[in-house]
Order: sequence, then C-alpha cells, then structure tokens
Amino acid sequence: MKTTFLILYSFLLLSTCQQRQVQYDNSVATTVTETVEEDTSNIDDFCFNEDGFQYTQLGLACKNGDLEAVKTLLAKGADKHSAKQKGEEKFDSFLVALESGNLPLVKYLFENVFYKGRSKLGEGDYYVPGSKYILRTSPLIIACKSNSLPVVTYLLQKGASPESVPLPYPQDYFWESPLLIAYEKNNYEMAKLLIKANADLSDSDRTDRYSLADVFVKRGGKWRDLVFGDNSIDKIVYSKKKDLNGDGIDDSILIYQPKNNLNRGSYFVTRIRLSKKGSFKELINDMFPYNGYYKSNDGSMSKAKGFMGITFENNTFTIKENYSSIPVLFRYTTFAIDPETNNILAVKRVCVDKNGEEQRVDNLNNTPFEEYNRD
Repeated sequence: MKTTFLILYSFLLLSTCQQRQVQYDNSVATTVTETVEEDTSNIDDFCFNEDGFQYTQLGLACKNGDLEAVKTLLAKGADKHSAKQKGEEKFDSFLVALESGNLPLVKYLFENVFYKGRSKLGEGDYYVPGSKYILRTSPLIIACKSNSLPVVTYLLQKGASPESVPLPYPQDYFWESPLLIAYEKNNYEMAKLLIKANADLSDSDRTDRYSLADVFVKRGGKWRDLVFGDNSIDKIVYSKKKDLNGDGIDDSILIYQPKNNLNRGSYFVTRIRLSKKGSFKELINDMFPYNGYYKSNDGSMSKAKGFMGITFENNTFTIKENYSSIPVLFRYTTFAIDPETNNILAVKRVCVDKNGEEQRVDNLNNTPFEEYNRD
C-alpha cells in the first residue's frame, strides 16, 4: 500500500511539474504569479529541465532575466538558494541571474536579497551559498561567460576577484579565470577592464601550456597592446633616446616592470623602437633582463640585483645583469643592430665573477632579440 502511494505521489508531482513547465513557457511573469497564488507547496521543486540542468520556478525566472517574476516568487516564499541543480552541483538564484546577463536583475538580487546592507563581495567570492558542493566558480567567471560587460563592470565595482579558480573535480588540476573567458569570447573591452582590475596575465590558457600573455600576443593587434602597450607599464626602470642604427634619428630603449604579474614578475620588459625612413620598428622581449628585485622579495635566498645598466659602442649595446648573489656573478649580453633591416641580434653573453674574471662565454649565434632567453 505504501509503495502504491509513493508511486501515485511521484506521478502527480511529475504531472504538476510538466503542467507548470508548459504554462511557464507560454508566459513567464503571468503564469508564475498565478501558479504561486494557487499553490505554494511545490514552489521549490526542480520542475524544469534545460541544458542538462534542473530549475525551480525561481531558477527559470532568473535564467530568463525576468525581474518581475523573480520578485513575485521571492515574495511568495521561494527559496533564494534553490534555483538550479545537476547532481550535487547547486546554484543559487544570484548565480543563475548572472547567467542571464541582465544587470537590473543582478543588481536587485545583490542589493536587496543576497548582500543587503553590504557594499562588497567577500573574500573567496566563489564560495557563494548554493555553490559550495562540487562546483567551485566565481560570480565574475559566470558573468564573463554570459558575455555581459555591464554585469562584469558591476561585479568589479562590488569587489569581485579576477583571480583564477580550479575547475570542478575531476578537472581540478585545471584552472579557469575571468580573463581566459574574455579571451575565448573575443571580448576585448571585457579583457581590458579585467586587466585594469589586475587580472593575472600569467594565468594559463585552456591547454595549460601557454600563458594568457602569450596567446594575447599571438592574436596580435589591440590584444597584443594589452600586454605591451603603455598602460601595461608599472614602473620604468630605464629609459634612453639614442641613435642606435646610425640614421641620424633618435631611437628609444625602454625597460620597465610590467603590471598584471607578467611572467610571474621574474623579468622586466625591454621595448626598443628603431627609426627607419620616418617610421618606427618596435621590438619587444618580455623575458629579459632579469628582475632581481622581485626574486629577492619572494622568499628565495637570492639577493641578486638583476638589471644594472647598458653600455653602447658603435652599432652594438651591452646589457649588464647581476643574476646571482651566491656566488656573485654578472652577465653581459651584447646585441648588434643591422642598419639595413633594423633587426637586433644577440651576439654573445659573458659571465664574470665579482673580481671581473670570465667564467663562461656563450656564442648566441645572432639570435633575434625577440627570441633571446626563451629556451
């Protein structure tokens, strides 16, 4: 008898869910209001199936970006934490609203429901109530996947972190970041906004083989400028104007500490602009010279000073680095400029000790400046 009752109850519940789904699909706001006024006993049931997930009435209203339906359901007692699920993965209504990309809805839930009385998201903002099971993601990543620049802007204003987070098990050895999503969506303005908020350019791409800086540079154009443009400069270490190629026009050498943890902060960026018949050729190396100051402050034993200066002779220049403090070692790397092609080639590298005695001389085989120190 008990078994028969359970089967009958399940059938009736399924029928109710299916009926509501048909009604809801016809008219979201009207049907939600009418359904809730009739019966609130099953308001938090996961009656709707879309994209492999189950949704409550509140969840589907959030997914569709229907602010009035959301207000109605919450007023009738819908559980704000119960919106969407798939197995043990749980999403609250705030996270589902982010998927819609609807800024008024996101603002309403943030300011009036979830974070009422608070102006900022908290630390570790991917531990949002409702997403604390297998799923580990951040509101900002979800907003980026919706490709909504207004919602991403709003979340950053509310203190959302642009940090990367691990994917759900069993892919938890891969990490995902808002900046990666912006790149995959080809949303330049979003990427620019995230970089301004200190998104980490050393985060990996989807293959885990390349940094985001690498793939941005490979895409070229304005994406490359996000890595090497003037706005990427944190602190200028060295700047000089000098005619390097002998055409009578000043060229420029700029060495700077980059923003956004480029190459984990281990190297400065060297940017050289050479003139040629009224135009300029720009060559950049982001793996040279060594940033000793960074290394001496990261808990390592090294107190090496890193970059120490540049000397010039005819069509060559030599960069001096202190790359080791135990023992004290210096490195002199000489580059030659071809005035015909305006290419810069690495010629040789000499390592000396603190007494000035040569320890090693490396022939660099005219390695292009941009490729030097990348092996």
